[in-house]
Amino acid sequence: MKILNAETMRKSLIGKARNIKTYRGTASENKTTTDSVVAHSQTIKITNDKWIGSAGREQLLTKRKALTEKLQKNFNERQENASVGFDLKTIQELATLYTIDLSRQADEFTDYTPVLYNEIVDENVPESANLRDMAPYVGKEETITGTGDKVPLMQPSLPEDYTVKQEIRGFGDQTNYRQLIFNPFHKTEHIINSAARILADSKNNDSLGKIFAADFSDPLFKQLPNQSGATYDIRLYNTLKAGIRKALHLYSKPYNRENGLFRHEIYLLVNPMDLIDLQAVASGALATVGGIQQLAPALPIDGIIPYGGGLNNGLMWGNEKLNYPGVPLGKVYVFIKVETFGGYRVIKRNETMETGEGDVFALTSEKRVWHRIRGLYHDFILPEVKGGKGYGSLIEITLPEFDL
Repeated sequence: MKILNAETMRKSLIGKARNIKTYRGTASENKTTTDSVVAHSQTIKITNDKWIGSAGREQLLTKRKALTEKLQKNFNERQENASVGFDLKTIQELATLYTIDLSRQADEFTDYTPVLYNEIVDENVPESANLRDMAPYVGKEETITGTGDKVPLMQPSLPEDYTVKQEIRGFGDQTNYRQLIFNPFHKTEHIINSAARILADSKNNDSLGKIFAADFSDPLFKQLPNQSGATYDIRLYNTLKAGIRKALHLYSKPYNRENGLFRHEIYLLVNPMDLIDLQAVASGALATVGGIQQLAPALPIDGIIPYGGGLNNGLMWGNEKLNYPGVPLGKVYVFIKVETFGGYRVIKRNETMETGEGDVFALTSEKRVWHRIRGLYHDFILPEVKGGKGYGSLIEITLPEFDL
């Protein structure tokens, strides 16, 4: 049974490549453009499950220090001689290094949205995108003679238009880009680490926030404790199995077919403190116990996600109490990831920085340091009742009470 915690998620990244980019233009300009212009890009290969303290990060810090000193010299020269231009190439390269560090530090805290949602990255996607144009096409193959045949053409698999609107998500410190460059080393480190925590919370909230806020009040979307069985473990097994079966029988909205009939993956979202009971039972440990008088093989689960809440959940930000909820104790959410007909995150910009000349070094009121641009589509996964049938991809399970 695969437990998708921070450690296993980090290890799953080893060997993968990631292309980090900064773009010309502001965030608002980039949200609407369909012709992106890349200012600087760098491809990295992830070779280690730990970024902090790795050789790769030490090399990045050495290069970052050299570029920072170069920009500080450029700034001082501009103070003395206004005709000296911006060293824009160095600005763009340094911004890319900051963003690589941010992205890799955020990996330490894990982003579950790509596990649960279909993810599409398209830097030229329009502000209001049509999911129908991005989902896989459907088609068929026919026997042809090979001369002047009309072949069957592919067409969109989704039956109608579904709009995904791009949004800018900004994060950072009470700092602008100029101040970031001139900070002492430890201050910049603190800012990047804090921003990585913010980014991880926000990326997880893209999917998990909507899941935990869903309405499970209708009995079609909830599984109560199964009280059959002589022990807690048997009752727990029977409850989980019933909840999974119920989720598989929910209907997929676009095609009005049960989830279990599509290609799918099954995930359990659990409270970390319930994992000690759930892991063994879901993995089929009961099958090794004699005398239980029922079949109890491993449940058909692709992964268990222990998530008790975001890193900043419940902390105060000014007068606002931050809300990045997790799975409540005693609850489990069954999530059916249906291929094509599930949730979507459409990414126009992964985390990046603005690097245009304008106010890069100016003491402006702009406080955004990093931003990303993405659109979300949740409708196929959220609970909905139509004609007495349950649609969506989610079941809320209430666990049996533990034997004292």
